Amino acid sequence: MTLAKVKNLYDQDFALWIEKTVKQLKSGYLSQVDLENLIEEVESLGRRDKRELKNRLITLFEQALKRRYLPLSDCYRGWEVTIKRFQSQLKAILKDSPSLCSF
Repeated sequence: MTLAKVKNLYDQDFALWIEKTVKQLKSGYLSQVDLENLIEEVESLGRRDKRELKNRLITLFEQALKRRYLPLSDCYRGWEVTIKRFQSQLKAILKDSPSLCSF
């Protein structure tokens, strides 16, 4: 498959583009890899991870502030469960990507 066809495939069938790109990378056919779109996708993965971390931190802080300052004792248990779940998820994210600790 020519590079032009691979680039067209990116817009036509993203899943197939991924399959072909992985196959080309594993086979060492780097001249046929759609580097422009591959770089864009890798960069978007980094942005996605940062966005996910930020969203989980915001939710964690919201729940902690509710637990601390809202006098709704019926809701405390749910907030505490959410806080513990998000703490665990954040630890897992930071374990997988320690460089995000400085984010």
